Amino acid sequence: MTNTRPDVAPQPHVDEQQVEEKWRAYPNTILEFAGRPPLRLDLRERVTDDTREALAALGLGTAFGVFTAENPAGENAEDAPTEGAEERRERANDRRNSQLERELDARGVAYVPVDGVSPDGQYREHCIATLVARDEAVALARRYAQLALFWFDGESFWLLPALATKPPMRLPPSERDG
Repeated sequence: MTNTRPDVAPQPHVDEQQVEEKWRAYPNTILEFAGRPPLRLDLRERVTDDTREALAALGLGTAFGVFTAENPAGENAEDAPTEGAEERRERANDRRNSQLERELDARGVAYVPVDGVSPDGQYREHCIATLVARDEAVALARRYAQLALFWFDGESFWLLPALATKPPMRLPPSERDG
């Protein structure tokens, strides 16, 4: 008998200190959408009408989620204790991303490749943007053991918790948000 269940990460222990560190970093993400032309969107800035038009040109004119299957529970591959362990984590990341894409393809759910990148360009995580309902996006992010995901509501981006136990955060955060 063949196991048809996707090979997703088991729900790992979530290190609350790591959640705090990641949660503070997420709002500084740059999203680089594949497409013609490609779109570079800085989540530290408000979404403009031009950006909304560019998202619509990519097929993302309405609400959508942005998430990955990489680095479950925020455990970055490059933080592995050895080079061999890092390579194993990278291969596992590739398998998880492929599994997510196969799952979406099998369900007929369209998606656009997008990378989440640190402002200095030193960190990059391969993600997808997909037109699913908000609850479904959160459920998929949880299923792939992600701390959080980005959600676009048609006007603004939000940081939503998946495994993390944090309140949703509108991006960019206002000064009064702390």
